[in-house]
Amino acid sequence: MKRYGYDTSSKKCKSFIYGGCGGNDNNFETLAECRETCKDNSSEDESIPDACLLPSEVGPCKGKQNRFYFDQKANTCMPFVFGGCGGNGNNFVTEAKCLETCTKPSAPEENEDICSLPIKAGPCKAMLKRFAYDENKKKCVEFSYGGCQGNKNNFESMKDCTFKCEQRQPKPEPEAKCSKPIETGPCNAKIKRFAYDTKKEKCVEFYYGGCKGNENNFETMEDCTWTCEQRQAKPEPEKGPCSQPIKVGPCNAMMKRFAYDNKKGKCVEFYYGGCKGNQNNFQSMEDCTWTCEQRLARPYALQNECSQPIEAGPCNAKIKRYAYDNDKEKCVEFYYGGCKGNENNFETMEDCTFKCEERQPKPEPEEVKCSQPIEAGPCNAKIKRFAYDNKKGKCVEFYYGGCKGNENNFETMEDCTWTCEQRLPTPDPEQVKCSQPIEAGPCNARIIRFAYDNRRGKCVEFTYGGCKGNENNFETMEDCTWTCEQRKPDPEPEQDLCSQPITAGPCMAAIPRYGYDSRRGKCVKFLYGGCRGNDNRFLTRSECEQTCMGGATDPEVEGGE
Repeated sequence: MKRYGYDTSSKKCKSFIYGGCGGNDNNFETLAECRETCKDNSSEDESIPDACLLPSEVGPCKGKQNRFYFDQKANTCMPFVFGGCGGNGNNFVTEAKCLETCTKPSAPEENEDICSLPIKAGPCKAMLKRFAYDENKKKCVEFSYGGCQGNKNNFESMKDCTFKCEQRQPKPEPEAKCSKPIETGPCNAKIKRFAYDTKKEKCVEFYYGGCKGNENNFETMEDCTWTCEQRQAKPEPEKGPCSQPIKVGPCNAMMKRFAYDNKKGKCVEFYYGGCKGNQNNFQSMEDCTWTCEQRLARPYALQNECSQPIEAGPCNAKIKRYAYDNDKEKCVEFYYGGCKGNENNFETMEDCTFKCEERQPKPEPEEVKCSQPIEAGPCNAKIKRFAYDNKKGKCVEFYYGGCKGNENNFETMEDCTWTCEQRLPTPDPEQVKCSQPIEAGPCNARIIRFAYDNRRGKCVEFTYGGCKGNENNFETMEDCTWTCEQRKPDPEPEQDLCSQPITAGPCMAAIPRYGYDSRRGKCVKFLYGGCRGNDNRFLTRSECEQTCMGGATDPEVEGGE
């Protein structure tokens, strides 16, 4: 039976298991009685719960349930197999619950400032969400507590941490941080950060080495701008959300939202995590467009940005970047040192091209979308989407990760087909099957099948490996013959479609397309209404020329039509 006795070595009352007879008077039925009699003044908070002092007990039943108990000698939680009944309170379903119940952070020394203690996860393996004050960042941050040992710089909520540690002293004036020089520090990490450049009087990107440095070091452009540029007149309210970066936030929801992309100069779709984020977050494309794209035209900064020389800067990092080369009149790759330099510096070729080469005529939107590769993007969501596969010449299903990617990304097969496939008539399915090469596939089965041999002009037997391959694969000679040899000879499509007149059709859309003008002997741009028309309709000029002019290009300038 469970009893309590006074331990002279620890000077505390502790529980023990009494056999029921003999013993002595240092034997109390309750912890309170022991403390009252023996003058144990230890607080409840400092003591480990009674259950944690008990030995592990399997119990009389024969079940096999994985549980955890607190081992006083090891000062940590250990696994054991519980029979399923009986036992005692030193029995926890998870290691985390065991650690949380039976261990406590070590007590601080008298008068010790707990907020100045280092953030300590401890040696145990629980992953408990906690908060601590970070002396370097001068603010409370989230961390994962192992569940044992650690120290008192350990709070269960951000509110508790902030109240205890961030209100101790007045925060420095923004100018104190912002007037300090930009310092990468002596370490060799390359962490993207932002700092206030007193010469340029604005926040700039730089690469932080990972240690030392100073307070003029912000994790986001938004934090830097808010802290250091607020001394200048703030932008008008409607410009506020639109100038902020697109921020997914740390949570894992996948909420479809829209934001203004300052690099692309337009509203784009993105997936919001569900928490934090910022004001550049709209529930509909209409809201985003109305708020951000109706603004007055920005100052003519493009020319200034793109006309600057390409500067690597004095630092020694080798970061691949892109810049506009005014001599070559196009964007080129270069290696950025990691600090200083100028604004003619872009993270992707796409950004550079969009900003600096837009003075040249852009390709039509459909051409851009449909000719881009299919990109899932780096995120891990699995969102069913559709894209135009240039190799297969048709729209296909793929899984989008939820962020980045490109514009060859449609929510429905209908949208993809309407945008990318409407230029050509759908090929006859049987014709597609029969025109494919004979493929055995990579597997090693030996299955007798039949396929149409385009060289011989007839169906032949072949051995199929059992996997992959293609649709030119029939179980019987009869199926193959019926499908492929009964076809009528195909007319020469090039001659037929290229001799047709260029027709916009009766609908009212204005979709840029190209058609072959047989009188002028060249491909010209026209506006397709969106329905009917005929086959003399191509997505790009080059496709029209390849089909109707044998690949010969019009000597006139491409954008001249």
